Amino acid sequence: MAPGEPLLEEVEPPHWSGSRRWWVLLSFSFLSFTNAFILMDFADDYTLAEEALGTSGPDASSQVAFLYTLFLICVMPAMLVVSWGVVNFNWTTMLVGQSCNVICAWLRYAAVWYKSYAIAVVSTVFGGIAGAAIVCSYGVIAETWFRPSQRGLATTVAVQSNYAGWAAGSLLGLVANGDARFFSDTIMLAQAVGVSMCIPLFFGGYRGAPAPTAQEGPVSAGEQVPDGSMLIVVEGRKVQMTVAESARTLFRNSKYWVHAICYACFAGIGFSVPSAQDVVFGSSCASNVSNATGGSGSGWTGYDTEHTTFTNLSFILSGVVAGLVMGAVVRTPQAMDRLVLALALLGSISLTALVVLSTHSIAARIDTDLLYGLLLLFMALSGVSTVGFIGLALNLAVQIGNPVSEAYTVGGVEWFTQGIGGGLSNLSAICSVGFIGCAATAWLATLVLLIAHNGYRELRPLN
Repeated sequence: MAPGEPLLEEVEPPHWSGSRRWWVLLSFSFLSFTNAFILMDFADDYTLAEEALGTSGPDASSQVAFLYTLFLICVMPAMLVVSWGVVNFNWTTMLVGQSCNVICAWLRYAAVWYKSYAIAVVSTVFGGIAGAAIVCSYGVIAETWFRPSQRGLATTVAVQSNYAGWAAGSLLGLVANGDARFFSDTIMLAQAVGVSMCIPLFFGGYRGAPAPTAQEGPVSAGEQVPDGSMLIVVEGRKVQMTVAESARTLFRNSKYWVHAICYACFAGIGFSVPSAQDVVFGSSCASNVSNATGGSGSGWTGYDTEHTTFTNLSFILSGVVAGLVMGAVVRTPQAMDRLVLALALLGSISLTALVVLSTHSIAARIDTDLLYGLLLLFMALSGVSTVGFIGLALNLAVQIGNPVSEAYTVGGVEWFTQGIGGGLSNLSAICSVGFIGCAATAWLATLVLLIAHNGYRELRPLN
C-alpha cells in the first residue's frame, strides 16, 4: 500500500457507537485541559510569579519565562518514547501521563509554598511528560473510538480542550489580582486538588484500544503477530506494521513531511503569540522604543496587564470556538484541505496586521481605544487561523500519513510544533522583532501549502 492511500471500507465495530467512546474522550479532554491550565501558572503575570516563587534580580523575569519554554522543550524528547507507548501500551502509557500531570500540579503547589524555583523546574519536567502523552494521543482517540464521520469533531474536542485550559489559565493573573499570598495558598492548592480528579476520571472512564473483532477482519492463518506493532488493512485482511516499518514508510512519504512542517508552523505560532503578546503590546517595549528615540512619538505607551489579558483571551477563545464549530461541520478531507488553506492565508494577513499595529511609530498615530479594538480583532482572527485550524490539520496529517499509526503521524506534527513554538516564543519576546518572525513563518508556510496543494483527490470521503 502506497503512502496516502485510503484504507479499505471497514465494517463498523461496536465501540464506534457505544457510550464508552464519550467517557474515553471526557477523561482525555480533562487531562488535556488541566495540563494546559498548569502551563499558564507562571506565564500570565510575571511579577506575580516572581513574588510567588521568590525569584529576584535582573534575571527574575527570564527565569520565570524559561518555565514556559522548558515545558515545550521537555515534550519533544518525551514524545519519542511516549508515541511508541501510546500505540503498544496505550492504557499504561496514559496512566503514566495522568500521574505525571497530577505530580506536576502538587509540585507547583510545593514550589510556591517553599518559594522554590528549583521545584518549579522539576514540576515542569513532569508536566512536559504528561504533555507528550497528550499530543501523541489526539489522533489515536479519534481513530480508535469514533467512526470516520465523527473523527474531525473528536480530534477537535481533544485539541481544543487543551487550548480551553490555556485560556482559563490565562485568567489566573486577574483572579489573583496581584495578591501572591492568595495565589500561592488558595489558587495553587485548588489547582492541585482539581487536577487530582484526573485519576478517578481515568480509572472510571478511560480504556485502551479495543481488541480487533471478527467484524474488523481476521488476521490471515499462520501469520505472525509481533509485539510492538499495529494493525492495518491490506487486501481486505488485518496485518501488522512494526515500528521499524512505520518509520520507513513515514520517512519515505515526502508529502507528509511537507504538510506536517507547515501545519506545525501555524500550530507553533499559536503557542508563541500568547506567550509573547504581553511583551509586544505591553508598556516595556513601548517605553524602550520611546527611550531609544529620545521620547519622540511617544503617544502610545503600551497596555497594562489587564488589557493584554483580554487580547490574549480573544486569541485563544476565538480559536477554540471556531475550532469546535469547524470540527463539527467539516466532514470531508477535500473540505478540510480547502479550509486549512483559507485559514493559512487569513492567519498570514492577520499576523501581518498585528506587526504593523504594534510598530511604535504607527501605533502612536492611532487613537488608543481604536488601536486596542483593532488588536482585539486581529488577535481573534489570528487565533481562528492558528488555534482553530489545528484539529482539521491533524486529521489531514493522519490521512496523508496513512497507513502509519496516527500516534506517529500526529506526533510528528506536534514534535515540530514544540520546537517551532519554543523558538518563535523567544524570538517574539524581543521588542525589536515582535511578531515579525510569526508573520514571516506564516507566509512561508502558506506559500508552501499552496504549491503542494493537490486537493487530496486520492483520499476517500469520510462516512
